[in-house]
Amino acid sequence: MKLRVAAIGVLISITNSAVASNLDPVPAEVISAETCQEHISREPSMNASDFPSNARGKEYNAYVVVSYQLDGSGRAVNPQLVDAKPKRMFEKTTLSLLSRTEFTTGVVVSSCTYVRTYSAVRRRGR
Repeated sequence: MKLRVAAIGVLISITNSAVASNLDPVPAEVISAETCQEHISREPSMNASDFPSNARGKEYNAYVVVSYQLDGSGRAVNPQLVDAKPKRMFEKTTLSLLSRTEFTTGVVVSSCTYVRTYSAVRRRGR
């Protein structure tokens, strides 16, 4: 299991910017659409169980956009997928990460946007 986690760490780079490769970059307007970041008190790390099997061994530059609300409980509520590219790759992962994200309690916002970007470039010779 440790080897698997280490391999995932080598292959994955989760960033808020595009990867320098031949992959299409994440559009700036997608990244700039994120709101309510100032209310995040703790954002979880991505672990091996979060990583989708259909992304293993592939190059990708992906993003998922989710709308949600803050009801004062410290958790995102009513999450809805807005956009994802590529489709059916990181949606479940993103929803899981958002559900584990802690927000400042007492903050009520009716319209927030969560943007998560994912990128990986396969290493040569592997």
